[in-house]
Amino acid sequence: MSNHYKRGFHVDKSGETLRKSLLEGPLNKFLECVNKNPDLTFQIRDNYFNIYYWGGNIARVYSDKRIEIDRNYFRKHSKKEEKDQLEIIEKEKHCLQLFKEGKYEAYIAYISAAMEHYWQNILNGKGVEEKKAQHLLCLRNQYKLSDYTIIDLEYQVSKRSEFKYCGKKRTPAGKIPSPRFDIIAIRNNDHCLCIIELKKGTKALKGTSGLQGHAHSYAYSIGANTKTEEAFTKEMNEVVEQKKQLGLLPKDIKIDCSHKPEFIFCYQFKEDGTSFEDQKKVFRKEQKGEAKGIRVIWLNKEEYQLYDR
Repeated sequence: MSNHYKRGFHVDKSGETLRKSLLEGPLNKFLECVNKNPDLTFQIRDNYFNIYYWGGNIARVYSDKRIEIDRNYFRKHSKKEEKDQLEIIEKEKHCLQLFKEGKYEAYIAYISAAMEHYWQNILNGKGVEEKKAQHLLCLRNQYKLSDYTIIDLEYQVSKRSEFKYCGKKRTPAGKIPSPRFDIIAIRNNDHCLCIIELKKGTKALKGTSGLQGHAHSYAYSIGANTKTEEAFTKEMNEVVEQKKQLGLLPKDIKIDCSHKPEFIFCYQFKEDGTSFEDQKKVFRKEQKGEAKGIRVIWLNKEEYQLYDR
C-alpha cells in the first residue's frame, strides 16, 4: 500500500520510475496512443494513473508491467455464473498480456469493446449516461474552449488527507464519509481552482448526495479553513505541472494560488416532462442551508461547455 494520499507521481522510486517511463520509456508509446484517441482520458492518481474510456476506467497503471483491470468487464451475463469463470479469466489474461507486450493499440481496442459489452449487457445502461457526460465535458472544456479547463475527475478526499472530512454527519451505516467531487477545473479568466459538482435532473438534488449533502462535504473537507484550502491547491498545482510535463495540458495554463478554491454546482437539463425553467425552480428550492449562494453553471441538454453567464 502506498504511503501517500495525494494525487501525483511522488518523489520516490515507484513514482519517479513511472514518470520517466511515461516521458521516455516503454509507457511513452502508450501515452501517445491515449493522447491521439478522443475516446480516452488520462488522469493521474497516487503513484499510478487511470485511463478512462468514455468515463469508464479501462486501466489502472502502475508500470509497463503492472496494470489492473476489472474482471467483470468480460462477463457474458448479468448474473455471475461459475461456468463462465474460466473464459473470463482467459480473456483477462489475454488483455493484460497485450499491455505487458507493449501492444497498446490492440489492448485499447480489446478492453474498449469489453467495456461497451459490459455497459449494454451487464449494467443495462445504468450509470452510463453520467459517465459519458463527464467524458464530453472533458473534451469540450479543454484550454480556451470555454470559461473553464478541466484538469481532473472523480476526486475522492482521503481519510488520511490534510483536508479529510471533519464534520459531524455520518453515513446511514455510521461511517465517516470520504467526500467525492465530480470535476476539478481552472477558471480561465482568473486562474482560480474550482471544484464542480455535476447534477442532471431534479432527482439528483436531494438526500446525502444532493445539493446540501455535497455543500456540507466540501465545507467540512477542502473548504474547512485556509490550511485545508492551501493543501488542496498545492496538491492540484503539482498535478497540473506533471500533466504539462506529459503534454496533457498546455504550458501556459496555471492555478493562481492567491485565490481560495471555489465550490460550484453545474446543473444539466434532463427531459422528464418538465421545462428547464421548472427544473431551475426546483433547484433553487433545494439550494438552501449550506448550499445557499453557491455559484451555478446551467447546461441545456446535450450542452457540455462550461460558461459563466
